[in-house]
Amino acid sequence: RGLSCCPNLRSLNLAGSHIQAEGAVALATQGLQHCTKLTSLNLERNLIQARGAVALSDLGLQHCQNLKELNLADNMIGALGAVALAERGLPHCRGLTELVLDVNFIRVRGAVAIAEQGLQHCTELSVLRIASNAIGAPGVAALAERGLPSCRSLTALDLSDNGIGDKGAVALARGGLRLGTSLTNVDLSGNHIEDRGVVALAEEGLQGCEALVSLSLSRNVIGARGAVTLASSWLCCQQLAQLSLVGHSLSERAAEAFVKTLASNMPPSLRQLEGITLSEHLRSVKLPAELPHRGNEDILDHLRARGEVS
Repeated sequence: RGLSCCPNLRSLNLAGSHIQAEGAVALATQGLQHCTKLTSLNLERNLIQARGAVALSDLGLQHCQNLKELNLADNMIGALGAVALAERGLPHCRGLTELVLDVNFIRVRGAVAIAEQGLQHCTELSVLRIASNAIGAPGVAALAERGLPSCRSLTALDLSDNGIGDKGAVALARGGLRLGTSLTNVDLSGNHIEDRGVVALAEEGLQGCEALVSLSLSRNVIGARGAVTLASSWLCCQQLAQLSLVGHSLSERAAEAFVKTLASNMPPSLRQLEGITLSEHLRSVKLPAELPHRGNEDILDHLRARGEVS
């Protein structure tokens, strides 16, 4: 009865309201029919599970054809809920610009459905977050090859904590990232990516990301080869401002090789480097003795200025 009084409602935020599956079903069957002008729907942290996601997809989203932002994060919708959303929900949301599905355990089956049946309807999508969903390499391969090519306006992609490994990173490098000319933010942290995957991302994936501003590869298993290749790959990423390698597995020698290579290939816009303390490697890049007590930002400024002079 409440929403029937709000025919001009544009934004509905029920995040953390504990509506669970029963509340999502009620919203789908009795509420959203009154909200045809809705542009933003936030239902994160409500434990709506698969039953709630199915109800929204079958009975609710058909009324929300003006929807721009949909947040279903942390709801345990599982693969069944993701399949329903892809097949019967997203086709009604053709103007969607932001889709957030973090922490839903959609797994491979759900990711494949989103890639093959959902994203083809979301050609205006600019933000896609599918973090912590256990989609693995097959799931990210489906997204890279059959989902992301439909999203040519995508600016932010979060696939962190999905266990994609080297195979997933290679698929992403050879698929979605090569088409990601508009991407500005990419998060691949916590994915068990090793040197093979990092090298593919650096040599193939980043070549298509000319607008990239922020890249996170934190909590991955990067070795010397991957680190040096990454540090050598910035010619195509002139806008890069933030690089995160927090929780890396680099040895001291590999970290020093990364810093030395980075110093010779400084992205002109790089302002933040997380996970490696540059002051610990001043000698290897022949920097003044007064810099040991400076932070990374000051040292990056010095390296940039030195490169401009040379």
